[in-house]
Amino acid sequence: MPRLALQPIFGSYLLVVAIVALLLGLLWVKPLFPSASPERRRRLTQLRLAVIALLAIAMLRPGLVTADKQSQSAAIIFLTDNSRSMNVPDVDNTTRWNAARRTLDAALPRLNRLRNKFRISNYIFDSRATNVPLGEQLPETADGDESDVGTALDDVLQSETGRRIAAVFISGDGAQRAISPRVDIQQPFRELGRRNVPTYVLGYGMSRDQSQSRDVAIENLPDQYTVFVNNELEVRAAVRVQGLAGRDIPVRMEIELPDGTTDQVGPIPIVADEQDQQLQIRLAYMPSQVGQYKLTLIAPPQSGEQVLDNNQLTAFMTVLEGGLRVLFVDGNVGWQERKFIRRALDESPDIQVDSWLDSDPNGEGALLIPLDERKPYDVYLIGDIDASRLGDNTAVAIQTAVAEGKGLMTLGGVHSFGPGGYVRSPLADAMPVRMERLERQAKSEPVRPDVHYAKELLMLPTADHFITRIGPPATNLDRWSKLPPLLGANKFKGLKDQAVVLAESPDKHPILISGNYGNGRVLAMAGDSTFRWYRRGHQEEHKRFWRQSILWLAQKDEATQNQVWLRLAQRRYRAGSQVPVTFGARDSSGESIDDAIFDLTLQGPANYSTKVRVQKETSGGAIKWSAKSEVLKEPGEYEYNLVATRDGVELGTDRGNFLIVDQDIEMADPSANTGQLRALAELTSAAGGKQIIPEQLDEILAELEKQPVETELEYRSQWRLADTSLDASIFYLLLIGLLIVEWFLRKKWSMV
Repeated sequence: MPRLALQPIFGSYLLVVAIVALLLGLLWVKPLFPSASPERRRRLTQLRLAVIALLAIAMLRPGLVTADKQSQSAAIIFLTDNSRSMNVPDVDNTTRWNAARRTLDAALPRLNRLRNKFRISNYIFDSRATNVPLGEQLPETADGDESDVGTALDDVLQSETGRRIAAVFISGDGAQRAISPRVDIQQPFRELGRRNVPTYVLGYGMSRDQSQSRDVAIENLPDQYTVFVNNELEVRAAVRVQGLAGRDIPVRMEIELPDGTTDQVGPIPIVADEQDQQLQIRLAYMPSQVGQYKLTLIAPPQSGEQVLDNNQLTAFMTVLEGGLRVLFVDGNVGWQERKFIRRALDESPDIQVDSWLDSDPNGEGALLIPLDERKPYDVYLIGDIDASRLGDNTAVAIQTAVAEGKGLMTLGGVHSFGPGGYVRSPLADAMPVRMERLERQAKSEPVRPDVHYAKELLMLPTADHFITRIGPPATNLDRWSKLPPLLGANKFKGLKDQAVVLAESPDKHPILISGNYGNGRVLAMAGDSTFRWYRRGHQEEHKRFWRQSILWLAQKDEATQNQVWLRLAQRRYRAGSQVPVTFGARDSSGESIDDAIFDLTLQGPANYSTKVRVQKETSGGAIKWSAKSEVLKEPGEYEYNLVATRDGVELGTDRGNFLIVDQDIEMADPSANTGQLRALAELTSAAGGKQIIPEQLDEILAELEKQPVETELEYRSQWRLADTSLDASIFYLLLIGLLIVEWFLRKKWSMV
């Protein structure tokens, strides 16, 4: 039922009444039209009353609101494993697949009735989920390449985002056999538990007789890692142990280094307490060379094992050069500068930023910031944090590191430099600006105008410098002049003798000052609002400024070598796959080299070698390079080799290894693992999730049928005066028409 709704200007009926009363009062006082007849005065008064009425209506802003209620039904989701292991005939003289189909067919009458209350979504899955409308005939046999229940369920939940789910039913043999699972198997089940959605699982198939079958399998090892040189990598995987309870099984990791030598971690002993158990393992390794590494996790064959292909699993590791480590300490909790600086630096694969935020800037005493003297950061960024909160111990550690060759940059802020009490900090000697004790800004007092600029300041370079080159030389200054101004800055009492002003405001206020301390480089930045550059469309300039600042502080500005890169989405593929790859080249400042020429070759087992055709695409103004191999059927290790040149000069090279696996992982060990399904369902046990047998399915569905699962949502549609151009035009034409008629009559009657 539509209802009238008013929305007066400024939310005040009193204001509307006051304005109308004032207009009526003016009408009462003047005009009196002494020369007009009473009839003419009455007509003019009526016209002006009509105008006042229209103005009152406009100020009240009337509208009509219509409320409709609609029902939102919850979903019941079915997923059935159609990987090839479901064709094993070990369920009452039929295959697991036929048994699962038979269970679903038996539930169809109940499900058809439930359609009045629920949305029924039916899927089959292997490494991904495929929708099959309920009632449509499922395939006669299962033909999926690899079962990945975690990824398939996650895809389904993504498609149901924002919708209510009443229950999830999963049928299968419970085995996870994906070569490179995209989603951790437990993740979507934890999400269902968080959303209070029960998951019911129906297990089909027989596990191997543990008294006769023994097996050790390496599982859930990611296929690739990326790490900086001299940074520790933690490798996590799982070992499934069957029929070998109580026996020590030594697991080791063999590492093939870029120079061809080998290294080893472990072995570490693992012991299963049960006859069928999956155990988690963790191994740590710190690479000391840049390049491509090959990691192989190995469990030695045990007496009685029949399947040995799964006793080892291989991954690849890319170790990057440099790996600049940056520590960013800040005390301004709500300010945006830190977030956008991190965003700019995180786009550089060779820069790793660790943040330390003072969550209680008004607190007393120094923060406990852990600094490892054996592994100092390359650059220290000190944001808007009071010297008392940074603490003398941390300040001394940073001062020492800078004197030994590390970089330091201090940013502007209410409690930076002199206002932050840094005149008495050990860092005062390292900073390139002079400070005074009387500059101290108390935490409770307003911002002092004698130590801070309250106005906007445009930042302009004073001369050509590595840090301030945000564009080609011919347009560099023009780019700076188009950047949004900073929201104020710190005032400096003076600069030290060797300090150099790299950027200043148009009226010569220093904004960016460089200097040296011992063997290290330092920068003092008076502002802290370069985020305005990013938010107003100058993302590229923002990124270049901050990347180049870090490289200069780390004394990497003279490293002019180009960086050629090659990326593989994954490192393990099934035989018969085409393997895609992306690549490119960057200059020393991180800019893409779009006119590079790329030569890509692929080498593999049995002296396989071929050139791969590269493709160049332009998307959003950016150029992207990619390629794809031919169908690879021969199992073994392959390697892409990339060479980039420009104008006949080699820019650099890169390579990437991957494996082609000739293993039917579905049928190499087709035994069921219904225990894993049960454990996954128990992650939703608080909502009622559990393992059930086929005969219980109808009972569960009957319980769901009794529940009031529909939710009524109220949808409001609203029309407001002048919301559309039509009614706005009619209103204003009417108002103007009344004024024109009133003026015409006064003109006609010689009253103007």
